[in-house]
Order: sequence, then structure tokens, then C-alpha cells
Amino acid sequence: MKDLDTKYDIFNVFGEGKDLLICIHGYGQTYKVFSTLPNILKNTIILTINLPHHPFQNKLDNLDSQIYFTEIITFIEKLTSEKKIKNWSICGYSIGARIACFLYLRFPTKCKELHLIAPDGIGDNVIFPIATAKLIQPVFKLIMTNAVKVSKLISVAKFLNIISVKQERFIKQNLTNNLYSSRIAETWISISVANFSKTDLINKVKKTESKLLLFLGKYDAVILKKDLDNFILQLPKESIIYLEADHNRALFKYFEWLKTKKTSQDAS
Repeated sequence: MKDLDTKYDIFNVFGEGKDLLICIHGYGQTYKVFSTLPNILKNTIILTINLPHHPFQNKLDNLDSQIYFTEIITFIEKLTSEKKIKNWSICGYSIGARIACFLYLRFPTKCKELHLIAPDGIGDNVIFPIATAKLIQPVFKLIMTNAVKVSKLISVAKFLNIISVKQERFIKQNLTNNLYSSRIAETWISISVANFSKTDLINKVKKTESKLLLFLGKYDAVILKKDLDNFILQLPKESIIYLEADHNRALFKYFEWLKTKKTSQDAS
């Protein structure tokens, strides 16, 4: 383990126990957002994985994006082998849910539960695949180097009703300067390597004994329920959990849910 622990700075392991929960945070966050989980989930190891370019530069960001995901898979295999953990659960928040789904499909028979919190990647989103297409990537990067121009484009998108007022506000909060604006492009392009099929995801969940739980903020104006309707229709009703939260608070309301509900990590 130490070879990967010291080689890269995207992995953090908290707690001790016989169970494992793998956590991927949302845009603009770091592993620290999960640091209280060992107090909530006893007898559980928490493995957190930083998104690409979070913080702004980590050692893996200098390498090919494919290596990022290869090393994640290697780390999980080494950790579970060392700790003798045969099955585990995965949670992903917002854009981190894309990586969570990707990892689930790499270990479908090993994953007990997949928790998707206010998830990006499973709804109807035409912007992400277009912006991260190989031919478009250079243009996307160039545009995102100028936060002022990007902000104007976002305003145009709102005017054309492509996005809502609250979505416009949320996006502009992450465009405070050129550095933050550029990080959006870098993060999106890196994550696009972890492409997955929503159909494959649903089919794997149905064929295995794993459980998919979808957590949606009732007041989420960023990840809209209407964009997830096609995905939701393929899940049992009991798999959808509504949280009293907007997008920014959804993850913390999920933590509260973990405190009060028995999951595969703390079931007796």
C-alpha cells in the first residue's frame, strides 16, 4: 500500500473495520468533506478519492487521464486485498457520481451498495459529451481560459432557456477567475475517460445482488429530477430517497441519512 500512498496524493484512508465505503466528492471539494464519516459509520474503512485537478494540481494530473483511473482500480485492489475485504460499497456526489458508476461497473459483483447523491452523469445532459468530445476538447479548454467570456456565454444560455436561473448562479459561482474556469474544463475532460453506459449500469444492478440507492435533493436546482426521469423509471420506488436539501446541502443530508438508517456498512 505504501508505494501507492506515497506515489500519488489522491487517496485518503480513514477509520478501521471489516467494511469499506469508497467515496468520491463533487466539484470544488476535496477528500476532507468525508472526514467525519468514521464517526458515523463504525467498523468501516473510508477510502476517499480526489477528483482530477482537485486540489488544483496533484501528481496524477501530470499523467494521461487513463492512468488516473488505472491507478484508482489498482489502489482499490491492493487495499481490499491487504485488509481482506471481499465486498464493499461506493458513494459518489454530483460529478463524483460519474466515477462512482464507472468503478461500480469495474467491480459489479464486489459492490454491495452504490449510493448516488445528487448525481451528474445519469440524467439527460447534452453539454458534457459535446464539450469533452476529442475534437472539441481544445476549443473547450481555450474558451474556459477566459472566465469573463464564459460568464457571458452562461448568461446567453440562460436567456435561451437552456439552463435555469439557479443553474446559471451555481455555474457562475465556480467561475470566479480564469484558474477556476480552466479547472472545469480540465476536470470534465479527465473524467470523460471514465465513460459508462447507463443501460449497462441498470442491467448489472439487476443481475447482481448489489443495491443502487439514488439520493435527490428536493430543492436541487442544479441536478433536476426531470432530467433523471428516464433513469428513475428503471429503479424500484424504494431505491429513490428524497432529501430536504438543495444541491450544495445534499451530501450533508446524506450523512444524516447514514446516521439514522441501517446500510450495508452498519447493518446488524
